[in-house]
Amino acid sequence: MNLVIPVCAIYLPYYSVFAARFLLGFGEPFIYPCINTILAAFFRMEERSTALALFTSGNQVAMVFGNQIGAAFCKSRFGWPAGFYFPGILAILWIFLWSALASNAPEDCKKMSVAERQMYNTSSMARIPSRRRNQKVPWKAILTNIPFHSHLLANVAITIVATLLMIYLPSYFKDVLHLGVMANGAYTSLPTIFNFVFKLTWGMLMDKMKRTGILTPTQGVRISQLFPTFGIAISLICLVLFANCQNPEYAFIIICFTNLCMGGYISGAYVSLLSLAPSLTPTLSSISVGSGNLSALFTPLLILLLNPTSNAVGWNRVFIAMAAISVLAGIIFTAFGSGEIQKFAPEYHEKSKNAENSEGEKFLEAVRLNSYRAESISIV
Repeated sequence: MNLVIPVCAIYLPYYSVFAARFLLGFGEPFIYPCINTILAAFFRMEERSTALALFTSGNQVAMVFGNQIGAAFCKSRFGWPAGFYFPGILAILWIFLWSALASNAPEDCKKMSVAERQMYNTSSMARIPSRRRNQKVPWKAILTNIPFHSHLLANVAITIVATLLMIYLPSYFKDVLHLGVMANGAYTSLPTIFNFVFKLTWGMLMDKMKRTGILTPTQGVRISQLFPTFGIAISLICLVLFANCQNPEYAFIIICFTNLCMGGYISGAYVSLLSLAPSLTPTLSSISVGSGNLSALFTPLLILLLNPTSNAVGWNRVFIAMAAISVLAGIIFTAFGSGEIQKFAPEYHEKSKNAENSEGEKFLEAVRLNSYRAESISIV
């Protein structure tokens, strides 16, 4: 659709651009359920924080370099349409690479070494065979599962804050801090670097602590989620208390800390989503994406309601309200969030069955050993 938008804007009526943008947005929600399914299949519990941090790092790369690249294209002889053609061409190249290299599951991956395949097969998170495509979705169990609802609330809270930072923060910098265009762009884009660095380093730390048994999966996701809930709430309150046009650098420092805290979401609620029922990840991810999209849709209405005149007092109301939402999400996730497989997941029953078989084998082995001992005693 990016390749079509300039053509629609130049040669067709304005509503054709709206239609192209609608189709572009219509296709986007399919991305995360697909990627999440592959991540849940390929990566074990003690690897997912790092894998998710790397996967989502494209968001920060785009935030830091996207505006600069777009501005450079606008200044060039190719003009603003090149800003749409460039990502469109990249998407086509990505399709060819994806088709050549991607696979649905580790057992189908031609690039995986023998050692990697053995490690996967011996993993406690071994995936239910992909041939079970006709499994029923336990909708009632999913929709009444408290850990999943705690993830949804955490996802709604982080989406509201992310929408504020990405779309409305420049307006706050202009209306309240009176920043110029260049300073506004720097204050908006540079803090995302802290998000990238923190979520990657924190993800590797969490994976190591889970791998060595220092933390359980549930402890890992709950501790990580403290940052994008209570940490963000603290930073938003600090923005109300300390940021003003006399000291705009305070706002920059606070926004950097806010972005840093957002990085904890990857090892927190996001890892939780992929851990509750790995084989049902497409369904859970679709519900999660839907809740996030709805919250992003209603965020502008919330901001307009709290800040109709776009002044300092109104922005303070917005920040306080979003801090309250973050605290509520943090309390619920800290109490009910989980990094373990849930009872509604097919993997849970498979794991229980394997445990029963293992106990049965141990019992039979003990019986055989006792019989051998009895025979030895009788012979003596």
